Amino acid sequence: METPIALTDKDRVVSYWNNAAERITGFSSQEVVGRSCSDNILIHVNTNGENLCVGGCPLAQSIQDTLPRETDIYLHHKSGHRVPVNVRASVIQNEKGEVTHAIELFTDISNKNIIEMRIKELERVALLDQLTQLANRHYIASEINNKLEDFRKHSIPFGVLFFDIDHFKAVNDTYGHDMEIKYLN
Repeated sequence: METPIALTDKDRVVSYWNNAAERITGFSSQEVVGRSCSDNILIHVNTNGENLCVGGCPLAQSIQDTLPRETDIYLHHKSGHRVPVNVRASVIQNEKGEVTHAIELFTDISNKNIIEMRIKELERVALLDQLTQLANRHYIASEINNKLEDFRKHSIPFGVLFFDIDHFKAVNDTYGHDMEIKYLN
């Protein structure tokens, strides 16, 4: 899959806009090439809603200090909605070390939140007891190992408290898992 790319000169006037950039933004290269980033065609904003095109632009900062930047932002799609993207900005220098161009790579991260939520759900299923929603044996063993390692390395003391609920199996065998949940609430 092609990476969306914008190439600008040192004044942030777009000189190249590839097909992938067209797809992610809805703007054709004819609409973008020759225009300055400060024209606010894409209206990059950070997670606080602050417009980066007029201040705080990662591309402008990279042009200034020649350091690469990477950040998550929202860009304006031609149809009006915002597209969450990861932006990587860097510069191209001539043999004298002077900045001649800057490049911005966009990665659509709209599925990132969905993936993060799914990972958290999988962690919950893997590490918590389905019935009680308390840490399961695997999680407890992992945490004890972590604490033992901290104790070995840094002499950080810790303790373990263990509860055994008498005759809990009888509740499960008599009423089933659904009753256990009601019984515990």
